[in-house]
Amino acid sequence: MWAIFRKETSQFFSSITGYIAIIVFLVANGLFLFILPDTSLLDYGYASLAALFSLAPWLYLVLIPAVTMRSFAEELRSIPFLFFGGRDFPGAYPAVLLHHRPPFPGRAGS
Repeated sequence: MWAIFRKETSQFFSSITGYIAIIVFLVANGLFLFILPDTSLLDYGYASLAALFSLAPWLYLVLIPAVTMRSFAEELRSIPFLFFGGRDFPGAYPAVLLHHRPPFPGRAGS
């Protein structure tokens, strides 16, 4: 497990994607929590992390897929998909997903 963690973090910080994700997260938190007047922590008069806990899931909703899409693409590029008689076929994975989709609810015979 430790080897996988080291590999993933080294890949994350070996390109500019990791640094951009961290910078975007910190800048967005700084803007929303300290600069914008509607959500500024400094205007409350007391310390509360409620604004951070309400903001962080929305930032994660954007940043986590952006980071993981790159790692998924690298993983898919490193594993050859051997469908259709052992030949590499670039559209094989989406074709398998579309072919084996679950039936629509309420449709008879699907």
